[in-house]
Amino acid sequence: MKKVILGIVLSVLLSASASYAKNVQDSKFQLSFGGFSFVKKNENNEIIGYRGINTAIGYTSISYLSPLVVNEFNPFWSWGTGLLVLPYIGAGVDYVLDNGVFVRGGIIYLSPYASVGFTF
Repeated sequence: MKKVILGIVLSVLLSASASYAKNVQDSKFQLSFGGFSFVKKNENNEIIGYRGINTAIGYTSISYLSPLVVNEFNPFWSWGTGLLVLPYIGAGVDYVLDNGVFVRGGIIYLSPYASVGFTF
């Protein structure tokens, strides 16, 4: 049953992202199972991370080790809060497709996690 639900969710995300397909570097927001985030860019207008609200009712900041590259693995470190005040740190990797769909895997303290979403 979990595989069926995951398949449905992935199908919805992929089909929804097709209507938002554009240059990922022009995106302003990111929506995933992890929350809603705004893009962080450097002086060259390259995406260097995201910051926003997470589903644990807190703040999240993700910083790539180098600017985001589409269709490649992009390692990052992260920090934030859960339940507004409980701090956390983590690390992981994003893989972003041309149409803005991404898959994220990482670890917060010693707990692994995975997420999918899209940028728009």
